[in-house]
Amino acid sequence: LLKCNDGTLLKIFQDCNRGQHEMEFYKSIFLAKHDHDQGTCTLRQFIPKYFGTVTIKNDEKSQLYMKISDITNKFKRPCVIDLKIGRRTYDHMATEAKRIRAINKYPLQDQIGFRIDGMKVYNNTTKSFDVYDKMFGRNLDDVTIRHGLSVFFPNEKERKLFLIDKAILKLQVLLRWFNNQYRWIFSSSSLLIVYDGDQDSNEEMELKMIDFTHAYESKIVHAIAKDADVHYKDDNTIYGLTSLLNNLNELKLDLVNSS
Repeated sequence: LLKCNDGTLLKIFQDCNRGQHEMEFYKSIFLAKHDHDQGTCTLRQFIPKYFGTVTIKNDEKSQLYMKISDITNKFKRPCVIDLKIGRRTYDHMATEAKRIRAINKYPLQDQIGFRIDGMKVYNNTTKSFDVYDKMFGRNLDDVTIRHGLSVFFPNEKERKLFLIDKAILKLQVLLRWFNNQYRWIFSSSSLLIVYDGDQDSNEEMELKMIDFTHAYESKIVHAIAKDADVHYKDDNTIYGLTSLLNNLNELKLDLVNSS
């Protein structure tokens, strides 16, 4: 990702038509004809804004990028968690070998419904960011996953509770959208949560889905899979978001009951 001075990011087109597929998804969501469609407008609140494509020439080679909003831009010290959502992180066209690789990354994904793929948290004591990589998340189980989520939020109890509440409210809106939409199936998408590590911030928070190289219209998934278990509703993502919401509510309850 290339960070621009205008509050946007340039995301390189991925190979094997994945970049083209992701671009088509963004374009379909931000088409002007959907400006008055309530469902699409709700989804727009939970994905980065799309500004088209940019071609950059370097050493006589051209590289195509998608231009999207940088959701961390408005924060002084952005704390970010990357959550891979869903019981399955492969799509309906994945080979058996690819499915096995995906499952082996985090065997508990099917049970928990999400995993922490990385995060950075501002440490007000050291005045620097603490960075947690993918292995941090993959070493968490169904009991310790709440600890992993707790690490992301500030240490100060009142502020931690406030931001957890904010994340819960945003998740509830996103989950409601998924429970009422039948058009899209998302596989291997991530959810980013961002807040400001600066203690004097205005307590804003962003919660956005990213990575749409495996987002398909549900009618296409159903037609290709020819599987009676494939429904038009995105049960995979719904399971993951529900589990995340439940874990945040449990974390909130633990904090409220702590001395």
